[in-house]
Amino acid sequence: YSVILTYFIFRNKSEKLFNSIKIFLFVLSIQIFLGIFTLISGLNIFLASAHQISSVLLVFSSLNLYYNKIK
Repeated sequence: YSVILTYFIFRNKSEKLFNSIKIFLFVLSIQIFLGIFTLISGLNIFLASAHQISSVLLVFSSLNLYYNKIK
């Protein structure tokens, strides 16, 4: 869904959403990498906690993207 959303934002040249989608993709990539490294490390508690904290940031960045779309 994120890839399709990004495609449509850049294809339609929605300049007011460029910064929001970049932040969203950055936090999403951090979330993915932390999840992978958490599993590879044998469920290291520090990586698992960072993964959970980044999920909150991911929700905030998706809300930011949503509310910038409405404006």
